[in-house]
Amino acid sequence: MGRKDHVDRDPFTSLKWAGAAAMLAGLAWMAANAHVVLDAYRSDATVEALNLRPLTFSAATIPPGEDGALALALAPDTSEEDVEPVTAEEPEVTEPVISGGTARLSGQVTGLDVDDAGEVRLTRVTAGGRRQRTVPVAGDRTWIAEGLPGGRYRVRALVPGLRASQGSVVVFIADGEHRRLDLAVTTPPKRLEFEVVGPETMTLDVPAVVAITAGKQEVDADGRSVLVPVDGATVSASFSPVVTLLSSNAVVTDGGGAARFLLSCATTGQAALTFTAGDPAAGNPAADDPGADDSATGDQVAVMTLPPCVATPPEGS
Repeated sequence: MGRKDHVDRDPFTSLKWAGAAAMLAGLAWMAANAHVVLDAYRSDATVEALNLRPLTFSAATIPPGEDGALALALAPDTSEEDVEPVTAEEPEVTEPVISGGTARLSGQVTGLDVDDAGEVRLTRVTAGGRRQRTVPVAGDRTWIAEGLPGGRYRVRALVPGLRASQGSVVVFIADGEHRRLDLAVTTPPKRLEFEVVGPETMTLDVPAVVAITAGKQEVDADGRSVLVPVDGATVSASFSPVVTLLSSNAVVTDGGGAARFLLSCATTGQAALTFTAGDPAAGNPAADDPGADDSATGDQVAVMTLPPCVATPPEGS
């Protein structure tokens, strides 16, 4: 029995040895011939190794004088032609107006001069935006705005650049409602308006700058009276003995309407400032008319107080 089992296992063992020998032979061949496989990817003759220049259709690559599909068309000579600048026309923009309703506002405007071309402006602001409408003031000083949608309106009368609305009137009107609304305009004063600008206090023997600002009331594009700085007005000032003037006593206002003076407190207390200023736009009416009102259009004299002089600066300054 033992002899027979030994004979049965011999063929299977032989096959295993034969397979192992074949595998070893294959590995040995691959090791010896590896360059055959790798040289196909390393060779300079392969497509991947070629470095080709890109083809272009620029004028430099097209031979001169060639006829055919790639020949360049001759461009006209425009060197002698006049070139006109291109002008861009702005589209006409029409501001949306208030219309489409049945409400009406009307009234009379007081404060107008004989030759004034007055107008009334109505502004309606909603979630959809701002709408404005302007109606003229008739010769009998009455005005009327019809076809208004209901809503909240701000109304003012004015003479553009000349007379301002005496405040704005805010009114709510329902669609279909008719209401009377009287308005008034005012003429801005021709006098200059002054203000002293400086520190809250001035310390003894410490130089400080104090400015006198000059402004004039004018009517803006919306019909409101606004204070505009006066540039080029000469301000001549004198100060009470409480302070000592360290700069010139005659200063011309700058673009912000300010004439600046350098001062030093000689003693404690509050000093007074007396100054004379004239509107450069008014000229000198007294030279042409001795009876002219200098207080209205010529030099103006004013007395104002300065910040108080103290011995030591306040705490925290």
